[in-house]
Amino acid sequence: MLHDTLRAATRQLHARLDEHKGLQRLLAPDLAAAEYAAILAAFWGFYTPLEASLARVAAGAAWAPWTTGRQQAERLARDLAHFGRRPEELPRCEHGPRIDSETEISGVLYVLEGSALGGQLISKRLTRSLALTPATGAAFFFGEGTGTRARWHDFLACLHVWAAPRNEAEIERSVAAARETFQALTLWLDRAEGVPG
Repeated sequence: MLHDTLRAATRQLHARLDEHKGLQRLLAPDLAAAEYAAILAAFWGFYTPLEASLARVAAGAAWAPWTTGRQQAERLARDLAHFGRRPEELPRCEHGPRIDSETEISGVLYVLEGSALGGQLISKRLTRSLALTPATGAAFFFGEGTGTRARWHDFLACLHVWAAPRNEAEIERSVAAARETFQALTLWLDRAEGVPG
């Protein structure tokens, strides 16, 4: 199954991202609001151009239901506004994964949809450390809330159906896109202002 192939091919990159100091700080009981806002800014700078690319390439493709109207960048903008940050003044990542077709979209979405599961753990920590809620600066990490896991399983079902008729070259392109997404986000966080690297 493509899910298993993606998981195996990205395991080390996924672990490296999970261990990033900026993400680890999100789990710390002494997380400061300014630190958190800097991390939100970095995610906004990554997700905003990436979601725009996904929506543009996915028009009419199999993945359109998963890309049209994605809300993560909007959630990040609301969270940033809560902390007095203006998204339009923030830098945007110009070196995200290459997305040319629905094949690359499958790999990128594997990373984005999977990261939402991790957001559930982070959101619980944010409730304790900064007393945040979806309405007060933590909409991005709360995501779909209790519906997040169901969304992940729905995505995996779609991935399985999509992958069934694909040839080896297409599977390799999907894997490459997933790897590029992990690498691009890690590099972006490494360079983001105010985010521990």
